[in-house]
Amino acid sequence: MLPRNPRSRAGPGSRIASVSTQSRSEARGDFISRVTASRKACWRWLWRISRTSHAHSSASPAISSAKNSQPATSSVQCSAESRSATGPRSLTTITFHATASVSASRTRTMPIVRGSRIEPRTGEHLGRGSPRGRRGIAMGDAGASARYDRRPLRNPPRGRPVLRRPYPLCPLRPAAAGALLAALLAGAAPATIVPDPGACPALRGAPADGGGDAGATPLQEGMAIGIQDLLLIRELLPAEIWKHRDVFFYEGMRLEIGPCFRRYPAGAWYEAATAEYAGTAHLDEKGNLRDHVAGLPFPPETIDPEAPDAGLRWAWNAEMRYRGAGPVGRFRLLDLPGRIGSPHVYTGTFHWIVTAHRADLAESDYRLPEADKRLWVAGGRFEEPFDARHLAWRQLRPIGTLRDFAASDDTFVYVPTMRKARRAATPWVDGLYTPSYARSGDQGGGGVPFGSTPYGPAGSIQPTAGISIAATENLRRGFVGLTFRPNAYVWRLVAERPVLAPLNVVVPGWPDNPDRNYGPSGLSVASDRWDVRQAVVIEGRARRVVEDVGYLRLWIDAQTAQPLYVVTERPNRLALDVGILVHRFSGDVEGYPAWPGGGAAHVFDPVAAVFYDVAGGGSGWRRESYDVRSVPLEPGRVRELTSTQALERRGH
Repeated sequence: MLPRNPRSRAGPGSRIASVSTQSRSEARGDFISRVTASRKACWRWLWRISRTSHAHSSASPAISSAKNSQPATSSVQCSAESRSATGPRSLTTITFHATASVSASRTRTMPIVRGSRIEPRTGEHLGRGSPRGRRGIAMGDAGASARYDRRPLRNPPRGRPVLRRPYPLCPLRPAAAGALLAALLAGAAPATIVPDPGACPALRGAPADGGGDAGATPLQEGMAIGIQDLLLIRELLPAEIWKHRDVFFYEGMRLEIGPCFRRYPAGAWYEAATAEYAGTAHLDEKGNLRDHVAGLPFPPETIDPEAPDAGLRWAWNAEMRYRGAGPVGRFRLLDLPGRIGSPHVYTGTFHWIVTAHRADLAESDYRLPEADKRLWVAGGRFEEPFDARHLAWRQLRPIGTLRDFAASDDTFVYVPTMRKARRAATPWVDGLYTPSYARSGDQGGGGVPFGSTPYGPAGSIQPTAGISIAATENLRRGFVGLTFRPNAYVWRLVAERPVLAPLNVVVPGWPDNPDRNYGPSGLSVASDRWDVRQAVVIEGRARRVVEDVGYLRLWIDAQTAQPLYVVTERPNRLALDVGILVHRFSGDVEGYPAWPGGGAAHVFDPVAAVFYDVAGGGSGWRRESYDVRSVPLEPGRVRELTSTQALERRGH
C-alpha cells in the first residue's frame, strides 16, 4: 500500500495519495493520467468538478488554447484503498471522449463530451460471489487473491449493463492534467446554431421531370414550387403537414422560396433588455419561470440541447417572445364543417395587449399601468353574422400564471340575449379564449313573468338562459397557437432541423384581398412566399388534460422564437389538429406605423392561421387578420380594451 503524501493534496478534504507521471500511449496517442487514491476521494473530485466546470468554462484561460487543440481521448483510473498491504487493488476507469466539430458558418468549437465506463477484461467479474458486506469489483487473473472495496456496492439489475452516469468534465491536478482540463472545458455542449444567411440547403427529393440526380437539386431564393415539385420540399416540411398535403397544398399553387435563414431584427429596446437581463431568469423544479424582467428569458446561445430542460426553455422563449405591444385589428373566421353542413363565416375585431415584461416600458417597471397585475389582456367582438353580432369577451391573464399554471384567467363574456356580461363557463384556458359563437343568437321566445309587485312582475323565467350560457364556453378555434402556458406541460426537445414556413408572407388576404384563393380545402396558404428557417421542435405532455389535449408539439423558429407549426394529440397519441401559423414582418410592410418616440417596430404580426381538424373528420378553420398592427395604442383606447366594464358601457 502506497503511503499517503500530505503535500500532494489537490483540494480541501482530498485524500489523493500520489499522481504518476504523464504518459502518452504509442498505439492511440491518448493522454492518460493515472491516479492512485481512495474511491471516495476520486469520485468526490469527479462530482465537484462536474458541478462547477460549466460555470467557469467560459472564463477559463484554457479555452483559447483548447479551441485549436485536437480531439483527445483521456482516461482516469481510480484505485480503492484496501486495508491489506498486499494484493491487487480495485480499479475503476472512466474514459472521456472530447470531439470538436466546426460549423459551416464560422470557426466555432462545438464539442461533445461523453463518459463511459470501460468494461472488465477477461478474468474480471463484478463480485456477485464476494463475501457478504464486501462486494465490489475484483480485477486479476483466475486464482489470484481478490481485494474488495470497503464500501459495499449494490448488485446491478439483471439484464442491464453496468454503466455509471457519464461525467462531462473531470479535470485533475493542474500539474498532471492541464491539457485534459483544457480539452474538456472546450467540450461544453453546443447551443443551437443557425446557418449563415443565404446558405440554402440542397434538395434530395425527386425532380419534377422524374430524372436526374435527386440529391443535386439546389434550393434558391425565388424558386417557384408547384404541386408537381412537392416531393422536392418534403424533407423541409413537418411529417404531419406532409401526411395531410392534400389539405395544405393543391393543384395550381405557386409556392415561392423566400430567403434562407434571414436574420430578422427585433425592437431595439427588446434586444437591449435581452442583453441586459441575460442570465437573470431561471426555472424552478415545477417548470415555472422565475425572476424574469424583460427581453427573451433564455438567449438561444445559452440553451444546451442536451440538457433535460432545453425543451422547457424554448417553450418559455416562445411564450415570452417579442410581440411589440400586442396585435390589434379585425378578423375573418371561416368555420368549415365536417362531413355534413356548409361553411360559416364570422367577422369581428380582436386585441391581445401585452401588459407585463414590456421592454419598452422601463420607466414603469416594464408594466402597463392600466393593467398592473396582468400578464396580458385579450378580447374581441363579433360583428357578423346576425346570430353572433355583439357577442364580446375580455380575458385577463394574471401574472401569477408564470409561477402556477393552475391559476385561472378572469374571463368575462357579454351575451346579447342576456343583456349583461358574465363570467365565462370555462374557468381554465391554456391559450386565448374564444366564445362559442355558433351557439349565440336569439333562440326565440321571451321571459315568463311570475309574481307581482306594485311596480310589475316580481321576476321572470328565461327558457333560453341555458343556451345563452353555453355561448360562454371556450371554443378552440380562431386564435389557437398564439399563446399557451409552458408550465402546464412537461417538455422535451425533439429535434433541430431546417424547415419551410410562411414566416414573412407577401400575398395579402382579408380585408385587403377578400377573394384570395385558399385552395379547394379552404385551408391552404401555399400560394405565398415561405422562408427557409432553422426550427427547434419541442413536445409537451399536458399536466392537465383539457379539451382532450394530451400532447402539444411546436416548431419554433430558432432565431426569432416565433411558433411556425402546431400539432396537438389526445392522451392516447391520436392526432387532434394540425395547424400552420402565418406571420408578416412589419419591417417589410410599406407605411407601417412607427413606434412612439421613434424607431421601427420590427414585429411579426399574426396575420393568418389554418388548422385542419383531424379528429373532426376533415373539418377545420381559417383566420385572416391582414390589417393587424402591433404598435402601442392611445392611453384612452388601452383603458377601454383592458376594462371589463367597457363590455356593457359600449352597448354590446
